[in-house]
Amino acid sequence: MRLIALGLIGAFLMAGLLGGFGVRTGEARSAAARDGTTVGVRYPAVARPGLAVSLQVRVARPGGFDAPIEVRLPLAYLRAFDVNAVTPAPAEETSDARDVEWTFDPPEGGVLTVVVDLRVEPGVQWRVEGSVAAASGAPAGVGFDTWIAP
Repeated sequence: MRLIALGLIGAFLMAGLLGGFGVRTGEARSAAARDGTTVGVRYPAVARPGLAVSLQVRVARPGGFDAPIEVRLPLAYLRAFDVNAVTPAPAEETSDARDVEWTFDPPEGGVLTVVVDLRVEPGVQWRVEGSVAAASGAPAGVGFDTWIAP
């Protein structure tokens, strides 16, 4: 029994030393909307309370954008984090009971990349569902999950 306990403790320590309990990222991408717009997101797939993480949203449209781009994220997802910064800064920011919407001026070229600097709230654990939707014409969106380890 003692050897089993020591083995489990040793395995736990090795997993920690090898980064088994650290932050992991994931990626997801939408299908193209009717105007060719796609949304990609690089998100924290696994994190721990108190750690800094980032969410990167990439909105692409062949031929570029001729109007502002609206990016929506659910408030329920963002409440799991302290939002430290959004880069580039949105031209407008609004919210309702369900979502936060950031409006960005059209970038030069056909790609807008938004980086959201986050820190996981200390009391958050388990699974947090997220999604990103973007529109500058036809809407496109993608869903993802972040697991917060205790």
